[in-house]
Amino acid sequence: DDERGIVASSYGNTLEFHDKETLAIIDSIDFVREIYDLQYSPDGEKLAISLRAEQSVPDSIQLMNLETGEIKSEKGKGNDRPGNIDWSPNSEHIITPNMNNGATIYDAETMSISNQVSGQHVSDVTCVKYSKSGNYIVTGDELGRVNIWDNLGEFQDISFELEEEITG
Repeated sequence: DDERGIVASSYGNTLEFHDKETLAIIDSIDFVREIYDLQYSPDGEKLAISLRAEQSVPDSIQLMNLETGEIKSEKGKGNDRPGNIDWSPNSEHIITPNMNNGATIYDAETMSISNQVSGQHVSDVTCVKYSKSGNYIVTGDELGRVNIWDNLGEFQDISFELEEEITG
């Protein structure tokens, strides 16, 4: 987070905040499960944290208010295998791979499901990304398929095969 001069990092189930200049640890937080990904919101107000999901517990996508350091009580559900998460450019939505060979788009304010990206992958989605404009979403899966969707989750009939797992 450039505005605050803080760098977030993780290993295992530990989240650390470091001073950007000295890299000294400012704070450390332990979560109950492994951290898969961290992403600052484009507006710099929140940190999205993706934990390893469990089937019956919808708490693997968590948002931290960077001003207060508090985790929102509303949470989402990601996947039980590593994958990234991404913010829409306007900081209003978060997309995360889900356990149904697709991805879930959450409203960042309420953590309610806005849309689902589904029906075009036959294996776990491992990578999600918004376009810079926010008009499109790209998903990649463990078998190497890449699909293009609009920001509402409608498949755009554009896909290609890379024939190896998409990791980023």
